Amino acid sequence: MLLTHLALSNVRNYAELDLEPAPGLNVFVGANAQGKSNLLEAIAMLGTGKSFRTNRDADVVRESMDEVLRRALDYQRAKYLLPAPHLAASA
Repeated sequence: MLLTHLALSNVRNYAELDLEPAPGLNVFVGANAQGKSNLLEAIAMLGTGKSFRTNRDADVVRESMDEVLRRALDYQRAKYLLPAPHLAASA
């Protein structure tokens, strides 16, 4: 799977980040404590659902995980035009 877009909000030292990596290899370079590992941690969390640096979600996000998951689901619904749960037809 290719990562074509990453939006972070309140993740470690990122208040907001909107990243569209270039096709192929992307290299992140910077001084210590600038967020390179935090960016890689966020990407890894997409695939594994957990941090490779901590067992506590509160160490990674500045808001509740419920809010983070809600925003991720809202993004997926908008991207793939999925109906919101309260608009879904009941069977």
